[in-house]
Amino acid sequence: MARQNSVNKRSSDFTVDSRAGFDSFVQFNINDTGEFRVGADISDDSFRIAQGSNLGVNETFIMTAAGGRTMPLQPAFLVTQDVEHTDVTGNGVLFTMTFDTEELNIGSVFDGTSTFTAPVDGLYDLEARVNFKTLNAVTHLASYIKIVTSNRTFSSASTSGPVASFIGDLATMVTAFSDMDAADTAIVQIIVFGGTQTVGTYEGSSAFNKESFSGNLVC
Repeated sequence: MARQNSVNKRSSDFTVDSRAGFDSFVQFNINDTGEFRVGADISDDSFRIAQGSNLGVNETFIMTAAGGRTMPLQPAFLVTQDVEHTDVTGNGVLFTMTFDTEELNIGSVFDGTSTFTAPVDGLYDLEARVNFKTLNAVTHLASYIKIVTSNRTFSSASTSGPVASFIGDLATMVTAFSDMDAADTAIVQIIVFGGTQTVGTYEGSSAFNKESFSGNLVC
């Protein structure tokens, strides 16, 4: 809400206070256009940093009166797969995973199919889960899941064989803490060695074991 703030200054003190019932804030303009507003929200006594000229809209940082802090615009994504992939690897064939359901896509950082693109330079947490299907206990000798970024590749530990202990299906996860530049990308790839190209992936029967790819900017 637009209004005139009162500013009290005593020696080294600087206090911004509003009239009763209004937010208390400092606004930063460039060429008379509001770029950022920093202040206390009267509705819940929280401290907020917002883009533009309104608290409550396009907020980049919120600290509650109890000290809890969130960054609503921090880039993050979580995607899952609801359809099985059939006969996509085996005999050393490398397959790039696709994900058809966006559970979360803050900043539009996932392209809707396979690729995460870093919007800014930073350190990112990435995680992927894949459910291998129809592994052969004798012929399929090793399987990997990889998060492949522009800078480096992160791979799960190999499941080596013969794979009699997990004949049929196997869930595998890989995590990465990756430095990425703006416009760098990350995808998930799988590969199974030995045998023939008869290994697929299954979507999972519940939210607990769904195939997924997720990530967020840490700093």
